Amino acid sequence: MLYLFSDGFADQFGGPDKTKYMIVPFINFLSSLSDLNVTEQKAKLTMELKTWMKNYKQLDDILIVGIRIQEKYGDVDLF
Repeated sequence: MLYLFSDGFADQFGGPDKTKYMIVPFINFLSSLSDLNVTEQKAKLTMELKTWMKNYKQLDDILIVGIRIQEKYGDVDLF
């Protein structure tokens, strides 16, 4: 799975300490999702963001692109 993303998710305030999500936890979260199908990944990313933000407003654009290249030539899944 190859991910391309903006800084919006990692820079979002929330959580129990009202801090930014941060890049390392975000990368670890993406890594934990990488074996799931793209529909499940999208749902889990959406839920994680909503849970993290709670009552905070979204501060920045959030862009996440996931590309899975299968072993067979030509099979590509996108979300």
